[in-house]
Amino acid sequence: MQLGLHVIPLIVVAWLNLAIGLYVYRRNPNSQADRAFALMASTTALWTVAVALPHCSTPPAVQFVRLALAAGSLMALGILAFPESFPDTSRPMHSLPLQVFAPVAVAFSGRGTAILIEFPTAPDMEAARAF
Repeated sequence: MQLGLHVIPLIVVAWLNLAIGLYVYRRNPNSQADRAFALMASTTALWTVAVALPHCSTPPAVQFVRLALAAGSLMALGILAFPESFPDTSRPMHSLPLQVFAPVAVAFSGRGTAILIEFPTAPDMEAARAF
């Protein structure tokens, strides 16, 4: 695994996203908005790392691409939950989009990536190396 110069900005951005999310969460862990923002920031950091990892491995590993797809679907859940927690944070979040999308996002991040991205066979690897 080689760390190139083009990967370093992605790692820095991931660390900053995670640091900001943890800072906001630690300020008030009981706030729905702070928890939703921390979810959004941490899944964004995970997605950023998952995007950077295939650039470090030779040949690019499929499991990192799967991780990026899974983190991206969970990131969408955080993006949906964050504005849903405003303006009234005392009530639970029960909107229809959140109730429909949350199970879909979790299911897709768990199993959908294995269905969508398959491991390449030997002839496919040779074709990919030709590029």
